[in-house]
Amino acid sequence: MATKTLTQGEVLQRLRKAVGAMRKVCEPEFVVLFGSYAYGEPHQGSDVDVLVVYPDEAGEEERRKAGSVLHQVFGTGLEVHPCTLSQWWESLLKRNWFVAEITQKGIPLFSRREWSDVLSEAQTLMSQSQNLYPYEWLDWAKQNWEVFHLSLDRGLVFVAAYHLQQAVEKWLKAFLLYHRWQLERTHDLENLLAEAVKHEPSLQQYQAMCHRVKYFIAARYPELPHPPTEDELRNQWLPQATALREFVRRALGVSP
Repeated sequence: MATKTLTQGEVLQRLRKAVGAMRKVCEPEFVVLFGSYAYGEPHQGSDVDVLVVYPDEAGEEERRKAGSVLHQVFGTGLEVHPCTLSQWWESLLKRNWFVAEITQKGIPLFSRREWSDVLSEAQTLMSQSQNLYPYEWLDWAKQNWEVFHLSLDRGLVFVAAYHLQQAVEKWLKAFLLYHRWQLERTHDLENLLAEAVKHEPSLQQYQAMCHRVKYFIAARYPELPHPPTEDELRNQWLPQATALREFVRRALGVSP
């Protein structure tokens, strides 16, 4: 839930009080403030985002209670992103740039270890990465692609349109991550395609699709301007999306 715009100082004061209360229930490995209140420009309605990394031995119920205390003491507007220490390690080993950015740029609120040691470990894990992260995006795209087909066959055009956008976005991100691109939080297919074309000029052929399909991210909501039709999805974008999917999978050494 969104909150009124607070100053960074007010947010930090409330968070430190909340983390102190949480530690009486379950002491985390570390807690980091990230997002607009850490390194951006908060605005009216901005959430307060924190990453909470729990020790592996902390049970699910213990973690749930700790998260509940964190919410209760801080108040509304807090978004808690929990994981275990092993999950944090795994994310960095898979070159998850979101987690790396949070760790490296965020504001530590509590840590069992010296924060410099946490940062050093994050850097080491990223450098040891086997670069498996692009293949995770292919797996996620597969789910969107399957839902797209199921929805289209059932006449759920808006659901199909949304999942088409999501599949195309994930294929492009997988391709870019394979080429050592640093992941960005964007749904803009045209911008992603422009980056991909730098590595493979032939991808420019998908410009028209990306220009149109990028707007389908809003198909989750009512009153989408210029809504898609079943005929448009089947005859215009399904063939192109199929070709893009096959290209990206081949480029990453995966069977189409």
